[in-house]
Amino acid sequence: MNQKEIERRLRRALGFPREWFSPGLMPTELVRQQLSSLRRHFGTRSRPVNGSEHWRYGAFRFLLKRAKDERNLVAMLSVAYADPDESLGEQMVKDIHQHPLASSELKSSNHRLKERRGKSHAL
Repeated sequence: MNQKEIERRLRRALGFPREWFSPGLMPTELVRQQLSSLRRHFGTRSRPVNGSEHWRYGAFRFLLKRAKDERNLVAMLSVAYADPDESLGEQMVKDIHQHPLASSELKSSNHRLKERRGKSHAL
């Protein structure tokens, strides 16, 4: 399965926004885990009936734990702003602001999810 097919499946099955597939954000290890878990839990069904936000938040937490610098956090803000579940997106932003690598500039900047949805983020 090529990268485009993987992206298509995760976007369709779990509602991952396009921003998740920015270069370097979604590691192969995470993609394999998500696809394997999907097959194990749902077999041939194309997607869970509900609860896809739990899968996205799990993936988000996986990435947040592995963030190496603030650039990773800024990329993850794009994911948070694009999430189709507004409550989940707001929680992601809070988690990013609480990360030890988040600078005081990032923490104090006025990030309002509703105003930023669909817009790119700049520090």
